[in-house]
Amino acid sequence: MWNGCGLAEGRPLAVMHNWLPPTYADVSKEQLVGDGLYRILRSRGVQPQVAKQRITARSANQREARLLKIRRGQPLIAMQRTAYDADGQAIEFGDHVYRADGYAIEVTVFDR
Repeated sequence: MWNGCGLAEGRPLAVMHNWLPPTYADVSKEQLVGDGLYRILRSRGVQPQVAKQRITARSANQREARLLKIRRGQPLIAMQRTAYDADGQAIEFGDHVYRADGYAIEVTVFDR
């Protein structure tokens, strides 16, 4: 598992927890910060093909508020994601929270 705090323009934007298969246990925090998870996976021949995400809203707990430099109880956008490779194998599970005042969700809906 990797825990991290994403920054945007020098301020904390997200608290991220990612779980990877044991094959990727050697991935370091420095690599993740420098290259990003999906770039690392692609460099190892793993191509994320599809991801299932659930997006909700909730209030910041004490730890999240401290890490994000906001008040406890402020709104957060929460997202849980499972990403899969071309064979349908799960390659990442993410549990992330984002400051609601610095993040937007945009969705395009198609008629089928």
